[in-house]
Amino acid sequence: TNTSNWSLARWSVDWTTHHLTFVNMIFDTRAGSVGIAGGNSLSTYYDATVVSYGGELWVAGECGGTIAGAGTASACVGPLDATTWAMNPARTNVAVLGNQSLGDGYLYSASVPKLLVFQGGLYLYWSGVKIAASGGTWAAITERGTQLAEFPATGGMLWAARTGGGVGSADPTYTDEVWGLGTTTADDVVAAIGG
Repeated sequence: TNTSNWSLARWSVDWTTHHLTFVNMIFDTRAGSVGIAGGNSLSTYYDATVVSYGGELWVAGECGGTIAGAGTASACVGPLDATTWAMNPARTNVAVLGNQSLGDGYLYSASVPKLLVFQGGLYLYWSGVKIAASGGTWAAITERGTQLAEFPATGGMLWAARTGGGVGSADPTYTDEVWGLGTTTADDVVAAIGG
């Protein structure tokens, strides 16, 4: 609805007329910040993916707002109720923090998060945009990922499986580089998975 408070909405598509019709808000930040788990609040939520895992639908999206430990875009995850088609803010959390994970003078975002279920496991991938902490200049983009698990196992929230909590976007211990930079001008600045 505006460029500072992006929300998630559900629309229906009429493939004959090629028209979109609004159905409902999935995560609504139009009126301002929405409180989520951990005392954080989100003022924007976008670039979402949805998967079915553990008998529930889960949504991962790029998020921002008042998030402890975050300095740039983070990745939030929460369940989507298949009856109301709305997310539950109380079970929505910041699984990957956009922050200074390496302490090298750069922020690392958790942009465009993508969920994947593979061989019974749930994984979250994101574009780790390397941004100068002072000035905000983008330096590079790599693709990173981590396995998620539900804590507690029923009715809980999705967190990094290796920690049971949130992790920094470029954390070398609890996240993995899925696609790194190469050495030619074709791949020495951006390595990102689109879908």
